[in-house]
Amino acid sequence: MILTDKELFQQGSSLIAPFEQNQVTNIGYDLKTECFFLDAKTSKTEVELAPGDTVFVRTVETISLPDDMAAAVQLKNSRIRQGLSLTAPIYQPGHKTKVFFRVTNITKKIIKLNLEKGIAYLLFLPLGESVEKPYNGTFQNEETFVGMGAYQSALGDDMIDIEKKVDAVKNIEKNVYGNVLSIMGIFIGIFSLINVNLSLVAASAGMATLLTFNFATVGAIAFLIGLINAILPDGKNHKLIWCASGLAFLASIVVQFIVK
Repeated sequence: MILTDKELFQQGSSLIAPFEQNQVTNIGYDLKTECFFLDAKTSKTEVELAPGDTVFVRTVETISLPDDMAAAVQLKNSRIRQGLSLTAPIYQPGHKTKVFFRVTNITKKIIKLNLEKGIAYLLFLPLGESVEKPYNGTFQNEETFVGMGAYQSALGDDMIDIEKKVDAVKNIEKNVYGNVLSIMGIFIGIFSLINVNLSLVAASAGMATLLTFNFATVGAIAFLIGLINAILPDGKNHKLIWCASGLAFLASIVVQFIVK
């Protein structure tokens, strides 16, 4: 059984405050949004929900349910068609509280919410008799947002795990790119060495000149690989590569100006 508009006009002021007759529908009461909670401490008067985003809604109204009545929050048809999904408790007999519910964007586009357009309505459900144990739980007389409780911490843990996995994927991606660039650098270096040696041999260059160009080319290749390796997240072999580059350049200088 659900209270009809006639019954709500008669009983509404004792069940919900502030009570406005123009908010009464044929079988329910349209709720007005007071604010949106992004988390336990942050509230806004308008939000943009990206696909998959969730927000808690606090309404203007406070309900005071007698011991023989429950209440249920329902999403408006227009909001269902817009792409919102609603999660809300069944408010139990004896529950006195601001009305809270959670909405989620299940579409692939951004949905904007503000205080002007309603989101949900309330159904009042009379019972056959009063309950023996009226509600007296954690969320009794919840005027200010108590928070998301275990849901928040669980969601927070999930988000941390997701962020770690995203970082791991990014590191793998960097490693792949770095390795590909390093391999390309090695191949370029090999071809450069071959071309340099062929050119010097064809020009009948002396051994000192040959060694100088070879050491300089090896130093340049090592320097290039060192730069590429520097972008990798694991930081392995940086010192070894820089040392190899420095030694190769030093050897080219020694051969050219000292041994020669």
